[in-house]
Amino acid sequence: MSSETRNSFHGRLLEVDLTSGSTRVKTIPPDLIERYLGQKGLGARIFFEDVPPDADPLSPANELVFSTAVMTGTIVSCSAKLAITTKSPITGTISDGSVGGHVGAELKYAGYDALVVKGRAPGLSYLYLDPDKAEIRDAAFLKGEGTFRTDTLLKEKTGDEELKILAIGPAGENLVPFACVSSERYRQLGRGGIGAVFGSKNLKAVVIKGWLPVHVPDMDACMKTAAEAHERDNVVNPEYEIYTDGTPVLVNMANESGLLPTRNFSAGRFEQYENINTTAFKAVRRAKKACFSCGIACGNYVVDGAARVEGPEFETIALLGSSIGNGDRQRLIELNALCDDLGLDTISTGGILAWMMEMTEKGLKDFGIRFGEGDKAAELIRSMALKQGPGAEAALGTKVLSEKYGGKDFAMHIKGLELPGYDPRG
Repeated sequence: MSSETRNSFHGRLLEVDLTSGSTRVKTIPPDLIERYLGQKGLGARIFFEDVPPDADPLSPANELVFSTAVMTGTIVSCSAKLAITTKSPITGTISDGSVGGHVGAELKYAGYDALVVKGRAPGLSYLYLDPDKAEIRDAAFLKGEGTFRTDTLLKEKTGDEELKILAIGPAGENLVPFACVSSERYRQLGRGGIGAVFGSKNLKAVVIKGWLPVHVPDMDACMKTAAEAHERDNVVNPEYEIYTDGTPVLVNMANESGLLPTRNFSAGRFEQYENINTTAFKAVRRAKKACFSCGIACGNYVVDGAARVEGPEFETIALLGSSIGNGDRQRLIELNALCDDLGLDTISTGGILAWMMEMTEKGLKDFGIRFGEGDKAAELIRSMALKQGPGAEAALGTKVLSEKYGGKDFAMHIKGLELPGYDPRG
């Protein structure tokens, strides 16, 4: 394998056993780097080699494999995402998620291309790592905290505002099967229940501080190639709508094509789509945000009254907007931020709500919530994360609920995972 291929990779993997409290550094075989180039491919390979097929997703035998890409930490645009591979508590199959922002680059700067977390800590803990140390620390003071405050408290405790943090909220602690992992407040590893796997390991957060360099063999050539890619792919073209608007630009296109999930996928067009499309959200946008070393900056920081969030992304608009009959922009922002703080996947959350609304309206089971009732949706979301009251049942997910109460023919899921924001008939 050429040195050029390996140059931007350290070739180092940190393995953390939460049960024994031990850590060790392993070498990533060069042929695996060349074959998979990091990220999901490398994560899946490590996972399949380590975890037995019959492992319970919420048992100590399951693992969390964090993996960066070869160019993560460099100036190459769109290379920053960090992947986490695990076994999903929803589907029982392998699942992976990616998160943008800066946490992937920070892991590289800490000296690691990948991180494997196995076992289960005896009590709620967080993992701190930098180039000099990896420590499992007590997180009892974070019990029950939302992801926003968890981020704040960890930075206060360490005295370092520059830390990059992956954290779960109460949903993950309570093993809600569609719990997500949050980073930098508004960026999520949303799908497949990765947050519940964190919770099953008593892992509240992973805290990373890096300062090591990431090398490329020819910086001039790397910069030239990156600039050419920007130009060729129109990354910063002022007419490129993902650059100017972010993913909400898809709302109009989806609605026109008949693939915008509406009232639990019973329709593909939403009559109030103009209330929650890109024009509506640009009207309350305060700033654009980019992931590490990305010129697109598709993130939108929006403020509508007291509601604020980075987003909403298209699929959140679809599942917490049109699919639950919600055409209220401010309410949608509130629901998005609420899910982010509690640590819930907005897609599965919206899918479950929509199914419950349709069950109520068809008279099959009165869940006390109908399409368009955003205030009740907020109450139910809180109780889902805490597994209290009606939320305790809702937290089981659409598949389990439909097996119990009926309504399987409009329970929109695959292997228990609620459908994303595209009607396949569109």
